[in-house]
Amino acid sequence: MNSNPMKLEIISLFFLVVLSNTLNAQDRNASLGGEGYRVNQYPGVSESASKIFFSDKKFAFSGYLELNQIFPTIGTMDRSSQELELYYSDLYRFSPFFGFRITKKIMLTAEFQVEYLRDNNLEDEIHVNPELYLDYILNKKINFRAGIFPLNIGYINNNEEPVLFYSVNRPDVERLIIPTGWNELGIGLYGALTENLHYFVSFTNGVRGRDFRSPTWIRAGSAPELSFNTVAINPQINYTGFKNVTLSLSGYWSNAGQKDLLQVSANEYVDVRSTVGLISAYARWDYKQLRLIGMGTYGTLSNTEDLYQLTLQQNNAAQVMGEVVYGMYLDAGLDILPFFMRTSEKKDKFNQAKHRVFRREHAMIPVFARIERLNTHHQISAELPAEEASIQNNFILTLGFNYEPNEQMAVKMDYVIGDNRFGAHKELIEFGFGVSF
Repeated sequence: MNSNPMKLEIISLFFLVVLSNTLNAQDRNASLGGEGYRVNQYPGVSESASKIFFSDKKFAFSGYLELNQIFPTIGTMDRSSQELELYYSDLYRFSPFFGFRITKKIMLTAEFQVEYLRDNNLEDEIHVNPELYLDYILNKKINFRAGIFPLNIGYINNNEEPVLFYSVNRPDVERLIIPTGWNELGIGLYGALTENLHYFVSFTNGVRGRDFRSPTWIRAGSAPELSFNTVAINPQINYTGFKNVTLSLSGYWSNAGQKDLLQVSANEYVDVRSTVGLISAYARWDYKQLRLIGMGTYGTLSNTEDLYQLTLQQNNAAQVMGEVVYGMYLDAGLDILPFFMRTSEKKDKFNQAKHRVFRREHAMIPVFARIERLNTHHQISAELPAEEASIQNNFILTLGFNYEPNEQMAVKMDYVIGDNRFGAHKELIEFGFGVSF
């Protein structure tokens, strides 16, 4: 695929700045269209996708754009996943959401995410990731969703806009163990049990074990399909009873076999039965200029022996999958701008700059650090050749800062230091630019 990288980047930057320059004209605090539990964020979806639920209008347009560039300084990018999104050098992502208020109680939301990925001009790809779902708002305690929608697991999957996390890339824990951008076809039920206790439970199609890859656990088998060979359950509960704190617990259970047949002899086939279990929890605390996020996940996968044979028969590449995986990270960010603007006069002058794009109630320059620990093969079946496993047993440190002139725009830079016990040391410089609208 031929393209002019410099021209594309200039056009993207111009488009992003123009959009951010018009954001304040939009009403982001219109009357509530449903029972949410976060400011401007509706249960189970990102902030951009929530716009129709907080508007009295029949139609809402929102979304985000993202531009990232990655430069290895020590070592090389790990390409074992064979997924360009995990080792790209350039990413351009545009995710528009279209919301329709069919009636006062029925909302239709559609997303058509398009992303262009490039790996130092060696290869490039274009991906289209759709969402389409219908919400029926019954009352505070019980509401319904049906269609292709995001799962409620981990932190990033429902907070995907680049302005909602500090780093250029999503945490590796939520890319290698919990698939980022995980959407499935299904139905969901959600509501508030009490004022501070909210639930969401969905029943969707399950992951496909035949597509699993050793270095990324279930990620490659998580793309949505218009079929129900097996049903997965995804419950989540959120508690907001402590000031400035969100606590969340979620799970996922599915049969990864998808009723695929494994040939065991010339005339004999058996169903592959493999159960995926995944549990995740996070806590977020916002206090003045400080934001802390702690997240952890633990997963199990049964009958990896049959999955080894299934992936060999289906894809001619046997995959040694981890029976037990885990990941965790702690992310801490501190806005340092107030330390350099100690008088209200200086703050007012900065926040009421002449150019609209630099006007914000509270401009921010957060510096942050994130520590991650993950292992995609904490436990491996003794019957499988461990030497064939592509193991991500990683410790990752990310240090960086953002400049956020307004609530919808972030300019990012970070430095990533990663060590894999079964791979090479690597260090990366990452630059990012994101806008939500």
